[in-house]
Parts: sequence; structure tokens; C-alpha cells
Amino acid sequence: MGHVVKELKNEGLGCHEYDYMPLSDPFVVRKLIKYRSKVDPYYYEKKYPSGLASSGDMEFKEPIFVTYVDLDVLIETCKLSKMQRAVLDMLMLGYSERDIADRMHVLPQTCRAHYDRAVSKIVQENNRRWEKVIPPKTNNS
Repeated sequence: MGHVVKELKNEGLGCHEYDYMPLSDPFVVRKLIKYRSKVDPYYYEKKYPSGLASSGDMEFKEPIFVTYVDLDVLIETCKLSKMQRAVLDMLMLGYSERDIADRMHVLPQTCRAHYDRAVSKIVQENNRRWEKVIPPKTNNS
């Protein structure tokens, strides 16, 4: 249901000219998952609580964090298999697909297939939720 905006100018300098990137786009979902460890320092703390995040040292970027909250809800509700969830979790922690394949003792293609299917399920769940909010138009002529 959420979306993220990509800063187009002055990357990281607080000048906000954005391009809309919805969670209904598989490319956006893939990038959010792969780059979460770089963008969302709270994710590691959420997975492995240590109390360090409460010190207030981490920068808070509301648009991306709100989008990750929406993404987390979609991930929780779209009925991923254990392997799909494990692949997503490791990708969001910063592991590469090759590293994940090695750790799981599977081929990289198998890892990629789990990732592709998980992204597909997330996008489908997002679209299903939007259909409840915005019903499809019907032609009554």
C-alpha cells in the first residue's frame, strides 16, 4: 500500500525532488529488499535487538521508513515459504544472492527463484490490498 520516492537531485542533501516508485512495481520491491541494509539501519536492530538503536544516533528518514513498514506488513501477510522468507531476510541484512546460496547449500538459480517468487507474492498482495481501496472500474452501458 505504500510507496517510496527516489531523490532525483542533490542525493542525500535534503533537497526533495522525487520520482514516485510504488510497491506494485516488482523492480521497486527488489531494490527495497536488496538495499535495506544500506538505507534502514533499524532493520538489523529489529531482527537482533541490542538496545543500541534507542540511543538516537541513527538518522531517521521518514519516507523510506514508512515504506519499509508497509513492505514489512506485506511480507508478513503474503504467505511466503520458509525458504522465500529466509532469502528475503538475508538479502535485507546485506547478503548477496551468491552468499545466500552458499549458506543454504543451494544453487544460485534456486536462491534467485525463491527471491523472484517472493517478490511476485509481495506485489500481488499489495495489488490485492489496493483493489479493496480502489475498486476496478466497470463499464455499465
